[in-house]
Amino acid sequence: MSEGKRPRSIWKRYEKAKGEAKKEDSEKLYYRIGRKSGRVETNLLEWERSWKNVKILKYPTRYADELRTGVRNPANEEEVLAGLQILPELDAAREFWRPTAEEAEELATINPRVARDQRRDEMYFAWRTARLAQNAEIKRQNEITKTRIDLQVKEIKEMRDTVSVLMGAILEDITKNSRDRIEKYRLERGEGEEGATTLDEARVMGDWLYIFEAARATHLYQGGDEDSILMYERRELEREQLAKLKHTAGDFNRWITRFEDQVEVCETIGLEISEEAKIYHFMNNLNDLIFKDAKNDFMNQRTRSLFPDTFEEIKQKMIDEYGQTMTRKPQLVLKIIRGEDTRRGAEASFKAEEGGCHVCGDSGHFYRSCKHYNNKFSLEANKKYFQKKHKGKDVDSSKEEDPLKTSGTGADKQSHKSKVHKSDKQTKRESTEESAKFSMELDESK
Repeated sequence: MSEGKRPRSIWKRYEKAKGEAKKEDSEKLYYRIGRKSGRVETNLLEWERSWKNVKILKYPTRYADELRTGVRNPANEEEVLAGLQILPELDAAREFWRPTAEEAEELATINPRVARDQRRDEMYFAWRTARLAQNAEIKRQNEITKTRIDLQVKEIKEMRDTVSVLMGAILEDITKNSRDRIEKYRLERGEGEEGATTLDEARVMGDWLYIFEAARATHLYQGGDEDSILMYERRELEREQLAKLKHTAGDFNRWITRFEDQVEVCETIGLEISEEAKIYHFMNNLNDLIFKDAKNDFMNQRTRSLFPDTFEEIKQKMIDEYGQTMTRKPQLVLKIIRGEDTRRGAEASFKAEEGGCHVCGDSGHFYRSCKHYNNKFSLEANKKYFQKKHKGKDVDSSKEEDPLKTSGTGADKQSHKSKVHKSDKQTKRESTEESAKFSMELDESK
């Protein structure tokens, strides 16, 4: 092995690790300006959705509720422990006893001093017994309170540790460029509004929701003294992106999510997207093969009244129609989902009766049934090879005579049958030779 070259096994591991790192970075939050489009490119909405639906489920449910509602529920130790207090015990010594007004009147009526002192002792011991019973109840309540305090302190400590881990996981799921934008940003809050204003303050307070607020502010729209012309240009670019967001391939429900995300981006940067505009762009960007009839009916003023008036109802109507098309023409929908033959409208394999065979041009059969079709090569390659082979000839495969149906002697027919029924090995060998010849001639034509 020459110096400076990696072994093949090491190179494969290097390429695999490089691909996995690239894929991992693509799933993180990013912010960039497209080189060709010149528009802001970010996956903020997909990133937020991944946290709300999947990643936050690793943590207790209270954090999922906070992220979904946006309402903070901080772990404030003082507020939690304010209602948990240790009560002091009551003094039961004789010097703290004082007879009540009724007891004093009773003692005054007793004339012999010995009897009065004896009655005073009885009153004190009754008071002391009641005090000791009260102290026993206070001790029991204090033990319960101490246990609750210990549990609350432990829970608050665990919550703080969880918040620290959660903030670390969120920041780790952000690319360096996006993280720098969040660290430099300062969020202006109104009077009485809760939450941190900077990332450093959020780390001290444990305000993990600040990261999502700052990410939305810095990636979708950053307020402040921004160039008005630049913002106008960005609005126009986003409006154009919404108008060109065609459903050409992939799952229809995912495309709806991308469409709604683009609408949210437009509204965030100050564009007013009316209900009519949303409906028009949605219907206009539907797939021409799956929703051909629906699009024609919608664009026709006479039949447009058949559609609902709100975007949500129209969206549900198109989802239902997509499901019906999936039932009637599953192969067509699957072909579009995989992105196969979308440029030709997938009519090559499902609508051959309209244009005939896509290899020889005959309208009597499909291209897969054509004798000039070789399934080891693409449809376009078969078509080019057929055109080159029959250049200048008027070939109609439907008019070619079948040797078995032509008139002739019995010996000729028997001879032809013997030629037709060849052995499997000979047929396989001839097929291989034909494929090799096909490939050579196709390379020469290129």
